Amino acid sequence: MATFEHQVAPHPVPCAETSAAPVRVVPLQESRETEWDRFVLAHPKGSFFHQLGWKRVMEKTYGYEPRYFCAMRGERITGIAPAILVSSWITGRRLLSLPFAVYGGVCAEDAESEQALVNRLEELACELEVEYLELRDRKGSVRSGYHANLGYATFTLPLADDTETVYKALPKDIRYMIRKGEKAGLRARRGFDQVGREGRVAGEARVRSSGRVLPSHDDQSAPAGHSCVSAGIVREPHPRVRRPGGLDRGLFRR
Repeated sequence: MATFEHQVAPHPVPCAETSAAPVRVVPLQESRETEWDRFVLAHPKGSFFHQLGWKRVMEKTYGYEPRYFCAMRGERITGIAPAILVSSWITGRRLLSLPFAVYGGVCAEDAESEQALVNRLEELACELEVEYLELRDRKGSVRSGYHANLGYATFTLPLADDTETVYKALPKDIRYMIRKGEKAGLRARRGFDQVGREGRVAGEARVRSSGRVLPSHDDQSAPAGHSCVSAGIVREPHPRVRRPGGLDRGLFRR
């Protein structure tokens, strides 16, 4: 079974001066956003979802509250920890890394930076009194105090030279959904001319559901859609945190 690989920028090599500096964890500041994304692109565990574009999508679309942290040695980022607080009357308050994403978790260039970031997320989970903390790591062993949800898995499919071979390798239900979409006239288009179109459609759907008047199609003020290209480990909160009905909740995505 083949795995998908992509080229990334070379991972920065720590210099001796910054390697000896102590690790400190700080909230992400706007002045470091470019450095954050650069670190994600260079890190082998970095994914599309770790980039700040996903943070903006979650904020603007769902109103979720981001909690993003950086591990620093001197003035250089040595690790990143993206997390988002999600509140629902059904599932309660959860701290996820990351929601609506197959991957998330901590990316760090050394074990000390990684542990410092995980510790900060665990502390935050207790401070916020969430139901659970979920780290959707793609690889790695299960941390002490965490447990895996084996109901989720990552599947890979080798890409052949012709589309028919790839199509036949897909599960039957997936092929059925593809055929159904084709019969309905669904087509895939590529290019930057599609940027903004998806945001427009989603915005109109939300406006319709709220009963408000839609702007005309000539209105250029509609928000542009985001065009971006990319298991989970759970730690139960501190015992002092009370859960409704005394139930222990936990999810894991791998």
